Amino acid sequence: MDHEPGHGKAAGRDARRSRPSARPAHHGRVAPPYEIQGYHGCGLDAVYHVVEHFGMHFGQIVYIAKLLSGKDLGFYKELSQTGRA
Repeated sequence: MDHEPGHGKAAGRDARRSRPSARPAHHGRVAPPYEIQGYHGCGLDAVYHVVEHFGMHFGQIVYIAKLLSGKDLGFYKELSQTGRA
């Protein structure tokens, strides 16, 4: 069927709609000072804070996954072939 996801014209149209819409940050939008939740900083500070925040949550998720599974998640399994692990 042409209407199923991943097939025919509809798939191409969906792919075009799902492309990331982020554009390069314009200096005028990240450099000026902002007040966000009572903190003062530039837009780039806010972006950095968000990335750092999500990185911390990712670490928490990995820790819990390792704790519950009791297994090495294999993020650096290629190092075992180099003799550095």
